[in-house]
Amino acid sequence: NNIISIGISLESQILSIEKFILSKKKKKTVIMYPENHYSKFIDDRIKSIKLKNYTIFKYNPDPKILTGQIEKLTNYSQRKRNLEQRKKMLEDKEDQQSINELKKLEQKYTLGKVNFDSVIIIDFGNNLKSVLASLAFTDVDDEKILITTVNQWFDKSLLNETDIQPIY
Repeated sequence: NNIISIGISLESQILSIEKFILSKKKKKTVIMYPENHYSKFIDDRIKSIKLKNYTIFKYNPDPKILTGQIEKLTNYSQRKRNLEQRKKMLEDKEDQQSINELKKLEQKYTLGKVNFDSVIIIDFGNNLKSVLASLAFTDVDDEKILITTVNQWFDKSLLNETDIQPIY
């Protein structure tokens, strides 16, 4: 009876993030959150605010399972095959343009785009870091894909994670 909790609601955070995403001219958003005892709460909140052009992606918080799930979300295996096929096509060519392209491809892990241009991650701490690391591992280009998360002001360790920058 004598506890007062004041904070920013999930709804208001998501609405603010949605405005930010729209200001960056992004049109296909994936909202990611773990499948756990909070999932139903998050489902209800997302439905109540009527976002546009988004897909829900619930994941297993176990890092061993998570990476496989994100590989499927990002179509990683097909993009990996695309890269190998393109490199194979260029291997026997001797013109300078093909040689230059092959050099650039040698530094990549995949070739092709993912089916979204922005991500909202609703998670915290090491789970959030696992999601971000899996996105980086599956070659999600943070220069093309806008990565956002909710209410992380208290976790200064995120600022030290160079692999997951920029994150909003």
